[in-house]
Amino acid sequence: MPSNFDLAQTSVEYDNLTISGYPHVVSYSSLDLIPGIPHIDQLEIERIFDTGAKTGNTVFTISDRRRLFKLPKNWYTINETNKTVSILQFSTIASNVVAFNLTTGLGLLYTSLDGGSSIVIPNLGANDTIIIRRKTLSEDKLVSFTAGSRLTSGQLNLSNSQLINILQEVLWKLNEEVIIKYDKDAIDGPFLGQIGGSFVDVGGNIDMNSQRITNLGISGTLSDAMPKSEISDVLFRHGVITKDTAPVSNPGIQNDVIEGTVNEGRSGIWFNPQDGKLRAWAGNQWVIVTNAINPGVNASLVQTNTAQNISGAKTFLAATTFDNTVTFTSNISLAGDLITTDTGTVNVFNTTATTLNIGGAATAVNIGAVTGTTTVRNALAVSGTASVTGTLTAGGNTWPQCVMTHYDQTTTYTTTGVTRAGPVRLAVLDTSIVPRSASSKVLVNAKVSCEVQHNSVLYLVRNIGGTRTEIGSGLSAENRNYGMSVANYDIDNATTPFNIQLLYLDSPATTSSITYEVWFSSELSGTTLYLNRTVEDANNVGLERLSSQVVLQEYFA
Repeated sequence: MPSNFDLAQTSVEYDNLTISGYPHVVSYSSLDLIPGIPHIDQLEIERIFDTGAKTGNTVFTISDRRRLFKLPKNWYTINETNKTVSILQFSTIASNVVAFNLTTGLGLLYTSLDGGSSIVIPNLGANDTIIIRRKTLSEDKLVSFTAGSRLTSGQLNLSNSQLINILQEVLWKLNEEVIIKYDKDAIDGPFLGQIGGSFVDVGGNIDMNSQRITNLGISGTLSDAMPKSEISDVLFRHGVITKDTAPVSNPGIQNDVIEGTVNEGRSGIWFNPQDGKLRAWAGNQWVIVTNAINPGVNASLVQTNTAQNISGAKTFLAATTFDNTVTFTSNISLAGDLITTDTGTVNVFNTTATTLNIGGAATAVNIGAVTGTTTVRNALAVSGTASVTGTLTAGGNTWPQCVMTHYDQTTTYTTTGVTRAGPVRLAVLDTSIVPRSASSKVLVNAKVSCEVQHNSVLYLVRNIGGTRTEIGSGLSAENRNYGMSVANYDIDNATTPFNIQLLYLDSPATTSSITYEVWFSSELSGTTLYLNRTVEDANNVGLERLSSQVVLQEYFA
């Protein structure tokens, strides 16, 4: 028999959802409900998702989240027999985006965030939590007794069930959502709610909402937060002072170590381990405190924001950085082999000098990286041998290209009408090219091996994006068939193939992809062209098999 130490379960929770389709079905079979009352009136469905701390300038309260998470009853259906809840796909409930307005409540017709006061309700996600709560009617009595009314066991049991269920739900909620959630040893994670002026989201992150954390103690471990006084002490003990005035000896006086306001300006030192230099903030810029120079001559170099004159020969034994313009009135001699810069673009001798003599004794000169572009703006004179191992450009364009279609199979094509009423395209010979200049010319050279009735003609068509233009053909003259080349005439129309040549230098005036096509037409409808074979094509030595080609060569104007 249950004891007072047992808690009646009044809610069931589903975490880490796997959404494989809609409706999404979850069970509440572990919950005991009052018989005779529709289950939908005894249950409350809550879907918890990450809303963030606020939307726009509006901070979410617990009440806001309560309204965001509670699902309207028309968003799910109840199967009382199986004790399951089927949650619908929210975005299909209405014809528009499902959104929640903090002022007017839930709405189904918002198309965007309403001035920062609306939040879109997303469909179920893998990180969401669904809680099914038994929620017994508590505002009204299920049974009302009047003076002189007849008492029945059913009415008494129903009334007691309502009272007992409400108590069970209060105890369960108190234990599950208050005691356990706030227990420091609990493993259920952070409580989703409000703590003072701050908020804890579903990921356990605290948004202080511009509030302060006060009375913070000295840290005990590396993972603890540190108060400002402790930070000041650490900075002082390591010699880091960011205040304009000299600090006193007491490191605990935080305002004497760290800048208090923006008006006090900026100060401080910076050691960069990448270049090994110590810098100080002065005059609105970082200035190197010391330079490594020859200790025998001018052992220190004072850094100021004014020009300095350093006379005599000086040898810099280590890396030296000049943060401003340096003028040398005599020659510079480098004992090392490297000059570097940390700037992406460097200008060298861009003014005054009209003749540059570089590497006069060099037998090998390397310029540029393995990728990129080297530009020579004026005439280039090469007195030796020029060897090109990569791509050579000319006039801003790469060298012309050449492409070919080679077809060595056999096939047939048949006209569907007389002359130009029923021409047919030899599709297997389509050949494409993308000119590298709009001024390029394209030489089209096609050789078609076939056998066909002698009153047939072949011609070329240029196809750019589906727009076809016939090129190189003779003039159309009344009823005459016309094209670029005509089939051979011989007395053998069944066993003797021949070659038909088509040649044309085209000016397409485009850099778009071009497909050159070969077409044929005949004086008779139903005329068949036998490509790369004879008409009979029997398996004997007197009948040939051939191949056909189309070659495209680009030439720059």
